[in-house]
Amino acid sequence: MDSSPGVCWVGASYGSLPEGAILAGHDKDGGSLYIGRAFYESDILPAKIVPKHGAAYVAHGGQEHLVSHYEVQICTALRSQFRTQISTRRLDILLRLLSEHLQSCVGVVD
Repeated sequence: MDSSPGVCWVGASYGSLPEGAILAGHDKDGGSLYIGRAFYESDILPAKIVPKHGAAYVAHGGQEHLVSHYEVQICTALRSQFRTQISTRRLDILLRLLSEHLQSCVGVVD
């Protein structure tokens, strides 16, 4: 289950979702479901993340099992697909400031 170009896996827990989480669909109650994977019984298994339940679920041994810690598949290909409230302008400012900070650290010796 390696990542494809434009997507990656990010660790999360207890129903939390990182920016860019990929919506997989909705459950019968209309709640959002997201793409995930989780370690369970010595395997990494596909998971459905259900934020309103504060968990993810994996299928194993013919049953569905709740897991609190999981990885979320996120889209990294296009900034416009991220679920974020930070405007593009603010993001550009943050990236510029980070770049300036990293440049100021070059040559620093511990």
